[in-house]
Amino acid sequence: MRVNSVLSPATDRILRSARVVFGAIAVVSALTVLAAFVLQRVDPDQVNWVVWLRAVAYTVGGVWLLTLVRSARQSASRAALLRLRVVCVLAPLGIAALVISPDSGYPVWMKVEQALFGLMLAPLAVVLLRSSVTRDFRRARQSTAAA
Repeated sequence: MRVNSVLSPATDRILRSARVVFGAIAVVSALTVLAAFVLQRVDPDQVNWVVWLRAVAYTVGGVWLLTLVRSARQSASRAALLRLRVVCVLAPLGIAALVISPDSGYPVWMKVEQALFGLMLAPLAVVLLRSSVTRDFRRARQSTAAA
């Protein structure tokens, strides 16, 4: 079901895909917090403060990104689209630096989790940066201004 009739079906489909990706990131990150809690008791060497910080930040960030997708879909918010684009472009770069860095402080299991997040975000960045998406949001703004 389309939320905003101003956006094209293709753009709406991209935003629905973004919702799935960010929802998955939020859920997996919440599970990572749970895993860190268990690992803290079983194998404390596998959990340090950066694990806790990253897991909690990604959980909160995933929820925040879901609200941005909702705003982008419901009101064709260009500000929300811009934020989504920035996150989807910069996050994989930061994740790549974390994964290849030998002394990042992250255990291997978390580097794998982060690499998977980067692999989900990079293609999303490509589709969010399409000129057709920009045109749809521009057209939506013009049609709401004319109304």
